[in-house]
Amino acid sequence: MLNPLDDVFAANCAALQQIKDAGGEVNLSTRDPDPALKVLAIWLSKQRTAKKNDTLSAERISRLEALGVSWDPFAAALDANCAALQAIKD
Repeated sequence: MLNPLDDVFAANCAALQQIKDAGGEVNLSTRDPDPALKVLAIWLSKQRTAKKNDTLSAERISRLEALGVSWDPFAAALDANCAALQAIKD
């Protein structure tokens, strides 16, 4: 039986892959002014929540990780900013 949610997941992963291939950032913000990217960011946020709640399959986790998705974008941003500050200090 076909699952429409599998099609949505595949389509959104393909959209993230296009962004990645173009050199863009796949960890999108829900505050993005582009409506299409905002919709994709909201979907990605829901995937993060599903992983946090242990309801996202290992296959989907692997697929998103292969695209470069950060499961905690705030911690990743903090790490990047601290590294940038350290580089300035050094």
